[in-house]
Amino acid sequence: MLTTTRFVLRHKLLVVTFWLALAVAGAFTASTTTSRLTTTFDMPGPVFDADTRIAQVYGVDAQDPVLPVITLPVGQTVDDPGVLTRLDRAFGAAAQAVPGARVIDLVGTGDRAFASSDGRSTFALVTVPAGNPMGGNPLPTAIQRAVQSAAPASWTVRVTGIGPVVDTAPPPQGVGVLAETLLGGFGALIVLAFVFASFLALVLLLVAGISILVTFLATLVLTQVMSVSQIVVFLIALIGLGVAIDYSLLIVTRWREERAHGRGNNEAVEVAMATAGRAVVFSGVTVGIGLLALEVLPVPFLRSTGVGGVLIPLVSVAVAVTLLPVVLATAGTPPGLASATDR
Repeated sequence: MLTTTRFVLRHKLLVVTFWLALAVAGAFTASTTTSRLTTTFDMPGPVFDADTRIAQVYGVDAQDPVLPVITLPVGQTVDDPGVLTRLDRAFGAAAQAVPGARVIDLVGTGDRAFASSDGRSTFALVTVPAGNPMGGNPLPTAIQRAVQSAAPASWTVRVTGIGPVVDTAPPPQGVGVLAETLLGGFGALIVLAFVFASFLALVLLLVAGISILVTFLATLVLTQVMSVSQIVVFLIALIGLGVAIDYSLLIVTRWREERAHGRGNNEAVEVAMATAGRAVVFSGVTVGIGLLALEVLPVPFLRSTGVGGVLIPLVSVAVAVTLLPVVLATAGTPPGLASATDR
């Protein structure tokens, strides 16, 4: 640890430039990183295995089908002559609207479960190819328009399913991860400013901010080789804020004690890193190992959370043991503690 500290103190400009460049890159690519995270929460089991098998054999995603529903006018039922032919044409239009889609309905199966008890309403299951470019918000609308255009004008056509219901649900009222991080950072700033009553409060937040941004950049690299759950964003932003401040606070407190005992600035930094810095390294490694323990769970998104989550303690440690000593040695002299060698 002492060798590392002396190295970074001899190359202050290089260290600062390195971390600032990574932080800026992380800030500019943050939106790209979040867009590459997965939002699936698949749980192993018979249902998951069946969905996977269907996707392999038929090439469609059976988990979230779109359900077009047709309601016939009063006096008509699915048993009337010619109705089934028109139903087949109407639901068939959904497959034409989404190339590669599969339609499962009353006509194709003959199963009365696709019709209501009074025979006036019927629905179809429209499964689309996995990763279909038409997937998402436009898909239910496209299917409804296709079925409506192929159905008689007197028929009522609506669509339902997980996708349409989610799209029409009111947006969540909670704050975003950025707002949560800023709120947490503001609270931490108040506490740290009260404790230190100096620029050191800002230094600790600076270390946390750089750690979070660099971890976002590292996560972007990780998404190139594996799927990473969106849960990682919250681990980075919220846990990272606390971990980075905690590690920095331990080093700064030790450094202030050495300065109070009359040591020179650089010497105090070296002693702080040889003691508190070593503890920070062991703590970060321990946290990382704890998060990697998620790898043993048979849940895919939790395993990716473990791999992605281990980045924030490791990056926080790296920033705390390299950038923080440079800041303390360069500008960190507590009022009234400057020694003759620092003046």
